[in-house]
Amino acid sequence: MPDPAPPAHSVAFYRDGPTYVAAVLPFVLGGLDAAEAVAVAVPQPNIDSLRAALGPVASSSVEWIDMSVAGRNPGRIMTGVLGAVADKHPDEAVRIVGEPVWPGRSPEEYPACVQHEALIDAAFEGRRLAILCPYDLAVGPAALADAMATHPAILEGAVGTPNPYYDRERALAAHNVPLPLPDHARTWSVTPFDIAALRVAVADLAATAGLTAERIQDVVLTVVELATNSIEHGSGTATLSLWERADALIVRNWDAGIISDPLAGRRTVAPTRGRGRGLLLVNAGADLVRTHIDEAGTTIQAWFRRN
Repeated sequence: MPDPAPPAHSVAFYRDGPTYVAAVLPFVLGGLDAAEAVAVAVPQPNIDSLRAALGPVASSSVEWIDMSVAGRNPGRIMTGVLGAVADKHPDEAVRIVGEPVWPGRSPEEYPACVQHEALIDAAFEGRRLAILCPYDLAVGPAALADAMATHPAILEGAVGTPNPYYDRERALAAHNVPLPLPDHARTWSVTPFDIAALRVAVADLAATAGLTAERIQDVVLTVVELATNSIEHGSGTATLSLWERADALIVRNWDAGIISDPLAGRRTVAPTRGRGRGLLLVNAGADLVRTHIDEAGTTIQAWFRRN
C-alpha cells in the first residue's frame, strides 16, 4: 500500500546527519516511488548526506539545489527556487525539500526567512505541491518556535499530523521589525524628475565602494525600481538612502504608502504582463531584502555584499 500523500507544507526536526536522513528520506522516496517530480533545496552538506543515502541511481532522478547559494536572499526562494521547480512540472505532483534556515544564518537574514516560511501556504495554495522544511535543533528555541508557527503540519517519517501551534499571522507580525537608518547614510528625496541624476550618483558611490561592474548595475537597478515603485504606487515621492558597511553596501527606500500584498516581490509575474516586476527584480539582484511596514509607510532595505 503506498504511503499517504504528504501535507502541502510541513516541518521536520533533526539533530545530526543520521537523524536528518531519517527525517527527510521517506519524503523523497515517497515522491520517487509515486513518480512525482522531486527536488531538494538544502545546504550542500545536507545534499551530500541525502545523495549518499539514496545512491547514484535514485539521486539522478532528483533535482539538487544548494540553498546556501540559491536562497542566500530568503526573498528569492519563493519564485527562484520553489516556484521555479514547480513551474517546470505544471501537470505533475511535485515534492520539494526546502531548508531556508540553518545554523549560521545571520540575524539580519533571519526575519526574512520567517516571513518566507509564513507566506508559503498563501503563495502555493491550490498547487499540486508538497514542501518539507527540515530544521536543525541547533538553530535554537526561538527559531524552532517560529518553525512551529509557520508550518501547518509536522512530518514524522511518512506521516503528517496537524500542527496546533501554527499561527503564521503572529509570525509575520513578530518579524515585521523596524530597520534603523544610520546617521552617516546619504539620503535623497526623489521625484520623477530626479531618477536620471540619482542613477548616476548611485553608480558613482557603488564604484567608490569597490563593487564590481555587475554589482553596480544591480545596485542601480534596485535603486531605480524602488524609487519608481514609490513614486508610481506609493506616496508620489521616495526617500532613498545609501550607506557603506565593512561587509556591504546598503540601500534603503521609504515612502508613505502601504504595501497591502504580503506576497509582493515573491509572486511570479506572467511574461505577458508588462508591469509588476519591480520588487521581483530587487529580490533577484540583492543579497538580502527586508521590509518593514507600519502606519507611517513602507521601508524596503537591500544589502549588496562585498564578497
